[in-house]
Amino acid sequence: MFVGTIINQKLYIMFKNFLISKMLTSKKWWYAVAGCLTTILSDNLGLDATQTQNILYSVIALILGTGMQDLGKSK
Repeated sequence: MFVGTIINQKLYIMFKNFLISKMLTSKKWWYAVAGCLTTILSDNLGLDATQTQNILYSVIALILGTGMQDLGKSK
């Protein structure tokens, strides 16, 4: 049972490191982070609701465009 626990821990660490490295190198991830930060900090940045909404629409377009571009790469 102890060996199984060690193997599970190693697999968990490898999987976690893989996901973190994939997220940190993903443009879509950083676009989503920027969109969330824009929403959270919009009052501090002096943005009104329309400006925040337009920024979020641009971020969504970037994420969708990058996703389509990634689909083209895989073929």
